[in-house]
Amino acid sequence: MKFGLKKFIASFLTLATAFVTLTTFAGKNAIADGVSVSYKAYVQNIGWQDLVSDGAVAGTEGCGLRMEALAVVVSGDPELGVRYKTHVQNQGWDADWRYNGDGAGSVGMSYRMEALQIELTGAHAADYDIYYSLHVQNFGWLQWACNGQTSGTTGCGLRVEAVKILVVPKGGEAPASDSPYSHCPSDIMHVGYSSHVQDFGWTGDVMDGTATGSVGCGKRLEGIRITAFGGADVGVRYRTHIQNIGWESDWRSNGELSGTEGQSLRLEAIQIELTGADAGSYDIWYRSHVQNYGWLGWAKNGEYSGSSSCGYRMEAVEIRILPRGSMAPGSTDSAYVTTPIFTDAMDQFAQGFSSDTPYLILVNKSTFTVAIYTRSNGYWTRIDSFPCTIGAPGHDTIEGVFRVGYKQYRFDSGSSRCFYATQFCGNFLIHSTLYNQLPGPTSPQDSRLGMALSHGCVRVALGNAEWIYNNIPRGTTVVVYH
Repeated sequence: MKFGLKKFIASFLTLATAFVTLTTFAGKNAIADGVSVSYKAYVQNIGWQDLVSDGAVAGTEGCGLRMEALAVVVSGDPELGVRYKTHVQNQGWDADWRYNGDGAGSVGMSYRMEALQIELTGAHAADYDIYYSLHVQNFGWLQWACNGQTSGTTGCGLRVEAVKILVVPKGGEAPASDSPYSHCPSDIMHVGYSSHVQDFGWTGDVMDGTATGSVGCGKRLEGIRITAFGGADVGVRYRTHIQNIGWESDWRSNGELSGTEGQSLRLEAIQIELTGADAGSYDIWYRSHVQNYGWLGWAKNGEYSGSSSCGYRMEAVEIRILPRGSMAPGSTDSAYVTTPIFTDAMDQFAQGFSSDTPYLILVNKSTFTVAIYTRSNGYWTRIDSFPCTIGAPGHDTIEGVFRVGYKQYRFDSGSSRCFYATQFCGNFLIHSTLYNQLPGPTSPQDSRLGMALSHGCVRVALGNAEWIYNNIPRGTTVVVYH
């Protein structure tokens, strides 16, 4: 795709030439006497930026925006020109060189520039060198390339974000750079991984930040395999926190299984580290999608990711290897959580109470609900809830914090008989709905629930009353509230 900018750029040349003198860049004689290079970038969400010259930045830094196209022109010597080509997402290298202000790359296609080559042309091309440096996703500024060398990356899916270009006299000093990264890094590292998912089995291999597992399906991760590969001496090791097992005692390496397969045990958390002689040149970043929380923040280099003490499943994970010191791929907040999320108001309310036994009973008079909780990982987890009937007006069920006392299999009240009574305060009991006075609970008299019509006791269905009677020990906290 070719699109002309010559008319637009020509208006700048007289002004640019007037300002070009022997100029210094980074303290060195870096701009050719009488020659200037001007250029502009087409940037995601911005479009064509204003023209800049002689080592100034075109594009953006720290915004996460891709450069999509570039136009370059030289001035100050009529026997000097410039040509350039770009490597573009999904297209590869431009088929033809672009010259003297023509646009290279793509516009309106949302494709990223990934690499760049620039050469001088004309009768005086041998009298000058042209230098260029790219700001590349995850790397930052690369070292300067020169005279047609490739700057940037190919096959890595990394966007160019900014560019600097400079013309210097042949044999002059190259512009200074403090970047640790080559103009065309060959030691980029990749990470590949796959996961074993509940009901699905092993997923296909993915790499470099693509999620493995499932999101929105309610399925647990059960196992994972991870491998690092690329141009450096780097490996990977990892271990997982497994339901009913805890942290694995041994680390797994380079494609070995961490977790389980066929045991229906959820992964809850993960640690990942790089190994090998070049491990110190890279960071490995990872984040977990956790039940009830969703995507957590990014962790790196052996930090914990996921959850513990919550009983929550990991559902998916993303992993990336970046040059050491690169910006995190996203937020690092809450990469590892140890507190369950209680979305139900009754469950939240339960966390404020203690009990002398592993159980807690809540009675919510406003919703006519009894909830049974058990202690799990330091938090109250609801194991059952069911409707109840409470005291009628004038016979209100008492409110407060109480303890389970005596129990009684059955008692009679008038013509009614109640079963499986559990006392929590004075004459206030949790017991079955009303039955006729027969030897056993076979003839219901009043089975209504979800109403205020008792003499003050809490009535529940017969089976629920029996479970409380048989399982809730004396001393258990009972909270009755409105």
